[in-house]
Amino acid sequence: QIVVLSSFDYNESINIYYTNINDIKNELLLSNISNEFINILLDDVNLYNAFNYLDGIVNNKQEVIKWLCIELVGILAKNNSTIKSVSVEKLDNIGNMINLLLANKINGKQAKEIIKFIYETNKSVEQIIEENNFKQITDKNIIRDILQKYIDNNPNMVEQYKQRPERGEKF
Repeated sequence: QIVVLSSFDYNESINIYYTNINDIKNELLLSNISNEFINILLDDVNLYNAFNYLDGIVNNKQEVIKWLCIELVGILAKNNSTIKSVSVEKLDNIGNMINLLLANKINGKQAKEIIKFIYETNKSVEQIIEENNFKQITDKNIIRDILQKYIDNNPNMVEQYKQRPERGEKF
């Protein structure tokens, strides 16, 4: 079975090429993509093209599947929209978001919120992170100071932890 696929680049030029659908399936299977997601991708050439575009940015098919086929498609469905309505700029922002997630600059919960903002606005990921205070604190000294202040302000909780460590998890 032969399919016609199109791809776009930053210049938004369209390249048409022909490929064997079994070659695509095999490549995706080798990347540990489930048959369910393979079928979803191959049922919608625009989704497949968006997948390839994002994978070119992220180079992690598993993460692209998660954020494209689960999160973004869910947002699109809620808004009665399709992948065709998603601009290249928004795909660039999603790719940037995934890369920030993989670099531990944001966490998964933040990424779920960020992808909604990407869909709803024309703001960059950096703007969204800044405006919503999503920046991760990675400096160990800052984290230590915050924790120390919290411990100092809650001596009863510290004492309870010493007596019953399992309760300290709720601290």
